[in-house]
This record gives sequence, C-alpha cells and structure tokens, in this order.
Amino acid sequence: EVNPALCKMLGYTRDEMLSKTYQEMTHPHDLQSDIENLQKLLSGEKNKYETEKRYIHKNGSIIWATLTVSSVKKENVPQFFVSQIADITELKRISQVNQDILDTSPDVICVFDLEGRFLQVSRASKEVWGYEPEELVGKVFTEFVVETDSEISTAVHHQIIEGGSVSNFENNYIRKDGSIVPIIWSATVSEDKKTTLGIARNGTEKKRIDQILKRERERFID
Repeated sequence: EVNPALCKMLGYTRDEMLSKTYQEMTHPHDLQSDIENLQKLLSGEKNKYETEKRYIHKNGSIIWATLTVSSVKKENVPQFFVSQIADITELKRISQVNQDILDTSPDVICVFDLEGRFLQVSRASKEVWGYEPEELVGKVFTEFVVETDSEISTAVHHQIIEGGSVSNFENNYIRKDGSIVPIIWSATVSEDKKTTLGIARNGTEKKRIDQILKRERERFID
C-alpha cells in the first residue's frame, strides 16, 4: 500500500507507484545500502533502520528523504515492512548553501557534537590539516591533537559545552602527512547546547613571528 503524500512527493499516481519496485525509484548510489539494510531486517539482525537516501522523481529530479523502515513479524518471522518517508530536499539545499558559505573561508569552520565528533567541516581542512572534510566527519577531534595537548584541549571543549566560549586557544594538530601544525581556535556552544562551533586558524605564521620577536627581545636584553 502507498499513501497520497508519497505519490505527490515522487510525482506518481497511486497505480503507478504500486506497479514499481523501490529499486526503480531509488538513486543508484543508494541502492546497495538499501539492499544491505533490508537483508538485516529479513535476517532478524535488525528490527528497524533509519537512513537518508535519494529518490528519483517521475520528472527525473532528485528527492532527498529520511527513510525509516520497520519489520512487522509473526512468530518472529518478518511478514512485511512499514516505511516512513519524509522529504528533506529543501533542508539539504539549505545545508549545501551553508556549506558553500563555509567553504569560502581560509580558516577551518567546524561543528562538533558534545562528544567532540566532527559533524560538519569546511573545505579549508584540506589546506590546514591535509584531510578532506569527509575524512574528518564522525571522528573525535582528539584523534588529531598531539598527545601533550589532548588533556587541555578536552578540558576546553567541556568548558565550551558548559556555556562558555574561547578565543585564541592554541593547540597542535597532527596533519595527514604526520607533520605538526599549530592551531588557533575560537569556539562557542550553540543556543540549544547540543553542538559547538569552532573556527580553526593555521597558527604557523603567528608562531614564526612570535619566535622572531622572542629572539629579538633576548638579543636586546643581552
């Protein structure tokens, strides 16, 4: 069975929808993930799964949606599946616009969850840390902080979560090539206190100037 809202979302009549398989309406890049999740429902490994995926509208355009699928069982054997689908195409568009704005900055702009995992990262991460944003998302920031700075960096993150903000906090990150880069941070917690926003600036030039000034001061004193 299919409801009118889904028909409208994908541009098909009810009869057209009932004559199609989900594979025909799924973007090819998302099909394998769908198949793997359904296999887990059939095997009993899962009773439910949630994901974001792309559907193909009747006119050929791409519709982004959140999909929640639950298995309905009888005597512990799956009988059929119930799917809930919500159109998030506009949210995806806005998110992409925001990402495009972030990507204009030479500094790395990051959003973290409360555990310190990267949720969103601007393209400057490639220049500053050597990592593509996709390589960082889902990872905890301390994985990339030098060991001697890990404890203080974690403490500062907790301070931000508790409602504070920081400016000009400095620590050292390990780039993808293994080299060390000094980072200057400004960060704050979101209004709902569920995420933190950080701006990371490459501190190499500042460190170089500080060292020059230090040598000059020492020479003057001597």
